[in-house]
Amino acid sequence: EERHRTSQVEVYLDGEKQEERESLAGKKPVDRRIRYFGEPNGNSLQGTIDEIRLWRRPRLQAEIQADRRMRLTGLEPGLAGYWRFDEASGDIAYDQTDNAINGAKHGGEWVTSDAPIGENSGLQRGSFRIANREVASGPAALLYYHQEKTAGGYDGKEKPLKHSARVMLALATQSAGGVNKEIAALDFGVASTGRLAQTPDHLELPVIARPSLGGKTIDELLNEVSTAEQEVLGLRNDIVNLTDDIEVLNGVIDIVNEAINNTGNRRVTDIRFGERTRINDKIQDLQDKRAALAQARSREQSLQSELTNGRVWLYEHSSFRGRVISYGRNGGQFGGGFVGYTDLRGQFGGGFVGYTDLRERGFNDIISSIKMSEALQAKVYEHANRGGKSKTFTSDTGYVGNDWNDIISSLDIQINSNFSQTLNNAVQARIAAENAVATATQALRDERTHLQTIRQDKMRQRREKEALLTSKQTDLDKIRISLNEGVAAPMALVFTDPLGLSLTGGLLEFAWTNEAPLLFDSATGKLALYFRGTDDQFFVTYYNTLTQRPQYRLVDERGSECLLCVARSTEPEMDQLKINILAGADDATCTAIITGPTDKNGNQIIETWRHVPRNPERFAKVLNG
Repeated sequence: EERHRTSQVEVYLDGEKQEERESLAGKKPVDRRIRYFGEPNGNSLQGTIDEIRLWRRPRLQAEIQADRRMRLTGLEPGLAGYWRFDEASGDIAYDQTDNAINGAKHGGEWVTSDAPIGENSGLQRGSFRIANREVASGPAALLYYHQEKTAGGYDGKEKPLKHSARVMLALATQSAGGVNKEIAALDFGVASTGRLAQTPDHLELPVIARPSLGGKTIDELLNEVSTAEQEVLGLRNDIVNLTDDIEVLNGVIDIVNEAINNTGNRRVTDIRFGERTRINDKIQDLQDKRAALAQARSREQSLQSELTNGRVWLYEHSSFRGRVISYGRNGGQFGGGFVGYTDLRGQFGGGFVGYTDLRERGFNDIISSIKMSEALQAKVYEHANRGGKSKTFTSDTGYVGNDWNDIISSLDIQINSNFSQTLNNAVQARIAAENAVATATQALRDERTHLQTIRQDKMRQRREKEALLTSKQTDLDKIRISLNEGVAAPMALVFTDPLGLSLTGGLLEFAWTNEAPLLFDSATGKLALYFRGTDDQFFVTYYNTLTQRPQYRLVDERGSECLLCVARSTEPEMDQLKINILAGADDATCTAIITGPTDKNGNQIIETWRHVPRNPERFAKVLNG
């Protein structure tokens, strides 16, 4: 048998050995590579090729019959090349073995296969290539379930329940010459047997652009959030600084008011150095002026008191001895005599002391010395009532002289001329000090007005910034709410395999990374895709597993709803499903034509159901298999 096999070529058709055999005697293998399957020059096969399997060894009939209706894994012993022609587009046919002997298609066109090819039990192996992209990271995969709201439970309310299983695959990819390594996401339908949706060997993924909100992309909104946050932070800092400045100004104005009202002695410390020095100098100047005014007033009051309380003392003997009598504005009294002498009092009436008063006091023509306050002077007369000769004594005189000793009969008590000038100078000094205090006070008032103007301006700025902060914060909150609510970008339908399992996916233009992403099924009904940014940022994007399958309601001839058709998958393209009911062979049957969505490669599934009973219950049973 072995000899027989090696000397003849046996051909199997549909798994059955053909009787015609061709001898190998005298024939030698061609010593060159196989370049073509078929004939490229107008003699191509007129038919459909589903697969080509090239072996390095002859196979037994049992092997051929066992594998002829089953897909291979590409790892079978002796399998040199395995082309499934599942690319669905392009001109490249990819080899499913590890040899990677890819072929180029010349002529012909891609069609949807209806070949009865099944899957072997156990672990399956498949491969695909993403068009114009290279794998740039390890993959992440996760089994999850679509959820649909279904009424149930004791309360009968709708709750999310798990339905169809899916497998999400995510990995970083990069185009030739590309800068970013965008994440490609593929969502596989899963059959009840656990088999994934078949994929073409060559996948052209649609680009899922950055989702937009109000015409703005997420990046633009995030940039707006970043800018608004900086503006809000800046406004808050400005408001805090303005508030601090206003509080400082309030304190400074209080200190200035204390200085103006002379109720305090504080100095300014919490203000810019130049203004602090200037204001403190003005406060010090006012205090110095007030001190000078107090001194001037004290001097004037002292002189006035001396004038008011000034007295003239008339002595009986020289050197201020003997009996004495004094005269002043408050009346004359004995101011210092010898013990045993009678206390005599005199009257200062208009400053004139007449003969009668002196005689009554026993001092007419006996005065020998005169003492007086600095403020006063005495003009004495030889006779009564200012008669005779006169002389003015301006200071203490221990002896009036021979010409005036014991001859004074009247006198005028006057303000000393020198003292008058001193008092006038003191009054002028007090007036000048008052003017200086008024000038220094006005300077501080001007400073206070300046400070109040600055404070009013800062309060105005603070009000404006508070209003702007409120507006900016409101805008920022709106953007954050919008971002928190999320912006949806649908996953497009990429392919539908012959069993109706769908493959959705896309190239996430807004998500790129240099490392393998991570997938997690969260408790909120969302699939979380975590990835690290190129600058070590932490990013996450969510895929909402809560969905709803499109529904189509069929009505009877009276327009009443009699049947509800539900799509088998949830892709947005399923909204394009069309169900046409046509007349059948008789009134009891009809023809139902279900037109599926068209994928990006132009493939479309059209199901035609003939002789379907019109009875709703039986109609549903037929379509449900």
